Parts: sequence; structure tokens; C-alpha cells
Amino acid sequence: MAKLEEIAELLTEEILSFQKLVEELKNQQELLSNKKIIIDTTSIEIKLKESISTLEQINSHHIKEVKTLNNRIKNSFTIPKWVLIGNFTIIALLLVSLSFNIYFDKKMEKVEKVAFQNGVDSFKDHLRKFFEEDPSSYKNYKTWDKNLKK
Repeated sequence: MAKLEEIAELLTEEILSFQKLVEELKNQQELLSNKKIIIDTTSIEIKLKESISTLEQINSHHIKEVKTLNNRIKNSFTIPKWVLIGNFTIIALLLVSLSFNIYFDKKMEKVEKVAFQNGVDSFKDHLRKFFEEDPSSYKNYKTWDKNLKK
């Protein structure tokens, strides 16, 4: 039984010390609840106001830039690449065609001159043969030509 008495004594001592700790905790809690803690946030508020004002300035600047970009985009005229390529191709083909036409036109003038001269020579040969075969026609032609010149 002595051991039980010792254990009981120890338990009562522990309970008493626990009660003392609980009372001390209550006292500390009352002291803390009665004290008012004042936190000075003015420096944080000043820094926040400064950063907000700089952010507002940056934001207003960005808004102005976006508006100018929107105006530029609205006033711009965009042409797709395929349209540009197609137009340049057509222009190039037209220039090539025009240069070939000019080249062949000049060549045709020479051919026409040669053909005309060949036709004149052929006609002269034909008339000469005709007049050689029929000298009376040649005399008639001469008289007719003289009457025209008068």
C-alpha cells in the first residue's frame, strides 16, 4: 500500500501544479487581453500609395500607346502576300510580252520592206516581160502616161 500512497501523492502534486499553471495562464491571458497593441502602418501605406501612383502612370502610358496602335491599325492598309506576288508576276509578264512585241514589230517592218520591194521588183519584171512580148502595148502605155502627166 505504500506504493499506492506514493502514487496518489504524486498524482495530487501533479494535479496541484497543473492547476497552478492553468491559473497562471488565465492571468497571462487577462493581461494580454487588457493590453492594446497599436501597429504603425504609415510607412507601408506611403509605399503602397507611391507604387499605386507609379503603376497608374505606367498604365495610363500603356493605354495611350494601345490607342495609338489601334488607330494605326485602323488606318493601315494591308495587302496579302499572294496579291503582291500575283501583281508583280502579271506586271513582269506584261513587260516581257511588250518587249517581245516591240522586237517583233521592228523585225516585221524590215520584213515588210523586203516583201514590198520583192513585190515591186516582181511586178516590174512582169510588166517588162509583158511589154517585151507585146511592143504595141508598151507604145499605148507611153501615150497614156504622157496624157496623165499633162
